[in-house]
Amino acid sequence: ILDVLRSISYSDRNLRLGTWKKTMGHLLKGKKVGIVGFGRIGRRLAELLGPFHCQLYIYDPYIHIAGDQEIKQVRTIAELIETAEIISLHIPYTKENHHLLGCKQLEAMNPGTILINASRGKLVDEEALYDYLQNGRIAGAGFAAFEKEPYSGPLSKLDYVVLTPHMGSYA
Repeated sequence: ILDVLRSISYSDRNLRLGTWKKTMGHLLKGKKVGIVGFGRIGRRLAELLGPFHCQLYIYDPYIHIAGDQEIKQVRTIAELIETAEIISLHIPYTKENHHLLGCKQLEAMNPGTILINASRGKLVDEEALYDYLQNGRIAGAGFAAFEKEPYSGPLSKLDYVVLTPHMGSYA
């Protein structure tokens, strides 16, 4: 999230190519962050976001959080999409959630949304996402999992996209 918000990888690539270009980043503080999936990893992300004083919204039809004033649970993925400025995916892939975020859902996102897929490939329609990123409707993305791996698709051509080779647990 921080890499995409602050254009860290983009700035690093430019500097290595000999271009001294300062880009204006965005602060995480106060952002509306939507977490899809509130199991072990989604909960840990919520903890890590605590010091940034984000407004947290979660969508997880299998978990109910009661009495937590810091986190708002939404009833539908559509409600989370309409609310969040940053959306982070933390759910397993199933046939039922194939392209959970497809063209319709990407269109419903607020302009300038950042999308993070730290979960599994096939949850996001990557071709549709590419179009929304390319036309600036979605501000940036971070992906650690892809429909086809190893990844060699068009997202790698976009400046404000951070891609890693499915290595989230390699620490």
